[in-house]
Amino acid sequence: MSGNKQITLYKQPLAPRTWVALVLWAWLVFCIPALFITSLMALALGMEPFEGVLYLLLSIALAWSFASFLVSVPFGLFVWRNYSQENLRKLDYAATRVVRLWKRFPLPRDPVYSTFLSTLAFVRSCLGRMDESCKLYYEALAVMSKPRYKRMAYPHLATVLNNIAGIHSREHNFDEANRLLDQSLAIWEAQKGREKNGAAIPYTNKAHILIEQGQLDEAEKLLLKARSLYEDPEQPRLIVQDTVKQARIICLLELVDLSCRKGKPAEARSYVEEALGVIASVSVPPGPQLLRSLNSASASLLALEEVDVCARLLAMAYDIGRLFPDHPDAQRTLEVFEGLLTKTSRQSEISDMKRWLLPV
Repeated sequence: MSGNKQITLYKQPLAPRTWVALVLWAWLVFCIPALFITSLMALALGMEPFEGVLYLLLSIALAWSFASFLVSVPFGLFVWRNYSQENLRKLDYAATRVVRLWKRFPLPRDPVYSTFLSTLAFVRSCLGRMDESCKLYYEALAVMSKPRYKRMAYPHLATVLNNIAGIHSREHNFDEANRLLDQSLAIWEAQKGREKNGAAIPYTNKAHILIEQGQLDEAEKLLLKARSLYEDPEQPRLIVQDTVKQARIICLLELVDLSCRKGKPAEARSYVEEALGVIASVSVPPGPQLLRSLNSASASLLALEEVDVCARLLAMAYDIGRLFPDHPDAQRTLEVFEGLLTKTSRQSEISDMKRWLLPV
């Protein structure tokens, strides 16, 4: 597989709610221009001027009200279906101009628009532009934090809080990361039924911070709690299930890292097998958000001489890194891989390994 190969993510049929969104989008794309053209024809031909003006106003109102929806749906689908650095860079170029136009005109700043901003923020994080990504996440957060949107936007609000916390955690700004994660956790814990299981995501990220701070016992409690929530077949309705599974993979990789740090290689190996089993069950390949956990788990396994298991995880990290070489964690993947090759007396392969476009 070449490094610039385009990957199509959705191997399975699209979810029913995605089809509903696409049908509504297609209807609006047809309806709004049709209304607009009808109104102009009515006015130009002098037929029923009142109705012509009414149609014109209705088409403008529909275009204004659904502007964010019309932009967000195709943008989101394109991101998930064209998942490589080359494609996302092109998409970022176009989306940046859309945002500039949006800010120039009085278009709606609603939860759908905030979804567009946060998806663009995700794109920029994949491209390694973390500062810009964080700024966009905060813009999305400002929209969703408005009192009239807060209740209806809770899953997305919690996710954005979690993503901003991840950027702060990367910069070792643990106090701010924990503050944001506590807000995300409070949102999920305030829900009912299956929605409460969304708390597993902030639990996992808080555990990562604890591992970084050397508080392994406290981290283990949170990771095991998160793991039990992920195992519940009833997950939050408004989170894509493959996203939940990828979050579960991160949780298991954190448990691999933690088990190695505690000197428990057998436990680490069992968590690796569990993580690989989850990976095999998803319809999307792993994304760059897994790189940090893959690198940490691989480095910890290598330190315990678990070379074979380490190599399996690094092969996955390497394939992700080749698609997203500008991601900050991709360089760390090369460093860990170099350590593996050195430990296994394969120094001659190091130079080729660092050339991302060579097949593995």
